[in-house]
Amino acid sequence: MSGNSVIDIQKVNEVKDLIVSFVKMKRAQRIYLPNNEILQKLHIELVHKFKKFFISEEKLSLMITPTDLFYEKQLVYSNPDRAESLAFQLYSNGINNLVFYRGVEDRELFDLISILNIDMLDEDSLEDDIVTLMWSREFNFIEYSIRDDYYLPAQQGNDIFEFINKKEISEQGNERSDLEFDPEEFEPPPVIPHNEVALTDEEIENIRAEIEYEDENALQIGMLDVLLELLFQERDQEEQARLSMIIEKFLMALFYEGNLRILNALLMRFNEHINGVFSSSDIIRALYEKIISLLSNGENISELINMLNSTYHQGLNDVLLFLSNLRKDIVPLLLNKLVDLKHIAYRRVFCEAIAQNGYDYVDMIGSRLNSSSEPIIKDIIYILGKVKNPKALDYLYKAMKFPSRELRLEAVSSIGRYREENSEKYLVEALLDPDLDVRTAALRNIVAHGSYQTVNSLINFIGTEGFMNKSQQEKKRFFMALAKLAGPALVGFLEDVIINKKYPSIQIENEMKISAIAALEMIGDHNALMVLRKAKGVCRQPVTDYIENAIKSILK
Repeated sequence: MSGNSVIDIQKVNEVKDLIVSFVKMKRAQRIYLPNNEILQKLHIELVHKFKKFFISEEKLSLMITPTDLFYEKQLVYSNPDRAESLAFQLYSNGINNLVFYRGVEDRELFDLISILNIDMLDEDSLEDDIVTLMWSREFNFIEYSIRDDYYLPAQQGNDIFEFINKKEISEQGNERSDLEFDPEEFEPPPVIPHNEVALTDEEIENIRAEIEYEDENALQIGMLDVLLELLFQERDQEEQARLSMIIEKFLMALFYEGNLRILNALLMRFNEHINGVFSSSDIIRALYEKIISLLSNGENISELINMLNSTYHQGLNDVLLFLSNLRKDIVPLLLNKLVDLKHIAYRRVFCEAIAQNGYDYVDMIGSRLNSSSEPIIKDIIYILGKVKNPKALDYLYKAMKFPSRELRLEAVSSIGRYREENSEKYLVEALLDPDLDVRTAALRNIVAHGSYQTVNSLINFIGTEGFMNKSQQEKKRFFMALAKLAGPALVGFLEDVIINKKYPSIQIENEMKISAIAALEMIGDHNALMVLRKAKGVCRQPVTDYIENAIKSILK
């Protein structure tokens, strides 16, 4: 067996082990609270395995079928149980290829698993499927492609970087498409034991506890309905005051007990009533506003943080929903309290709450970039990307110049969430960053959101010495991005790169021409084919080999 074969087998086994960790982490996130030691251990283990894999690889590409995952045509995961199968969950949502790139962040892995778990909770209650949720998340180092026969509209050019190593798939004339897959007729392959994920006795007990919890929830809502009805019908002022005090103490007691889930349900019910059956009652509306003000004051926010920092933990969604119920002018208080939170997961939830109401507080938020704490600065950059106020771009541009690679990467990701003229200009400038991961993130955001006007800036950049000194792979990615943005209008420029331009060395000349050939292959129209045939007569080896392969690919 050759050395390469040994390496391939090792990599396949490494991917199998990585996916086992991914599935375990996915299951654990559904069961445990965010700061549970088991969940944290599994998260660290998963991140470590990804980093180990990317020491020698640029990307991890998984082909997806209804029951299986394949890496380099090798089976690395199989589970015929549709209720638990990672493969079936992805495939049934239209995803037939999932790619992780070197530099994938801990947060992106956590968010991806969270999206998969959201999808599994209650399909009937979801407005968005996995694809929409992943699209809205705007991952920098995770990409996916959609089945041609999926019911969603085709996503043109969804993964241009994958195109570099694209495998040609022959079309089958009259065979049934994957869309016609019938689970009742499907003969599942043997179950691979190491991919089985069974519920433990403890997890079964947790599920039972959840059912009991929901019953208690309904009881509490019924009590609130009765109390509000009594208050609505009461005309005696003293009795109104007494009932109001009972309702206030009832809700505040739930807060002090740390029972945020039930408290959220009751606040939502209360809000429904003041906008519905009790909308004519000034007393009930005033009581609701008083309770929200009490929950929003500094003392109670500090109490919430003490809960989150203690051994008693809350679900992330419960905390976010609670913060969303509070007063809209609470942003300055939450900003001041960020530093008091010990756990990054809860800090990020506070960031989401700040961003929800932070549009008018951009300058206050931006001023926190002067903090001495790098984790807090990273959170502020994240918030600035979420507030969707164009003024935030000036602060994000400042963050793009920070010495810390992690902060610059976060800044580029946040800038990529905007669709403003300045955001494209800043992303083009980020292509000069000294770190490859930052440059790659900038290029991905340009491809995802850039406009035709960006093309001229990119073309000018290609002519610089800095671009000439980049690696072959980075040059190729850049030309592919340019082809994605400009399309057939770029053919003339690519012809000039291959046939007419002069370069400082043979190596740079070959790299530039090979990159331009890949872009022409991606464009793939008649004019691109004519340029390739013309170039074949004037270029030398090894460039001509790439030209021949590109011509064959286009003709297919």
